[in-house]
Amino acid sequence: MKSNPETLAAARRAYSKGAKPFSEVSETSRRKALADARRKRVSQPFSAVKSLWGELPSVGDIVTPLVMLRQQAGLLKKTSRGMLDASVSTVPLPTGRFRHSFYLVAPLLGNYRHLIFTVEHGIDPYPAEVKPTQATKALSCPSQKAFENLLPKLLQHPDTRKAISALMENSQAVKVAA
Repeated sequence: MKSNPETLAAARRAYSKGAKPFSEVSETSRRKALADARRKRVSQPFSAVKSLWGELPSVGDIVTPLVMLRQQAGLLKKTSRGMLDASVSTVPLPTGRFRHSFYLVAPLLGNYRHLIFTVEHGIDPYPAEVKPTQATKALSCPSQKAFENLLPKLLQHPDTRKAISALMENSQAVKVAA
């Protein structure tokens, strides 16, 4: 092992405390002394650094589209007695926005997924743009209340009902055949 200034300094400190000469110190002991020196050098100054962030804001009052979608996904599984589920897939977009895709999922059909709609928003959850799969144009939700009012219309839309019915019928057929 080549000697570097840190290794030599650690060895000198050990030797000054009555340890063996540097040439008699094992490779393992040298590495341990070096690691100890690095750990002390990193941890001590950091704990003395004053935070310049100030008081961080609390999280709480706004219910984001993602939270509402996940809640509804859980309720579908309960309501359909496990025959259907829903999932939300989130991806960050290159534009700095987020896209949440809401899928119906049929576990008995090999976790077949059917896209119902997508929701896009920036770092702030509102305004949000909702794009149902059956629509050609996005719907704008400027606030949480607007999104809460739109969500039942999407989940109870005739196209959504038709997809739920078809997935439940096919799932039931698989369940009976098994």
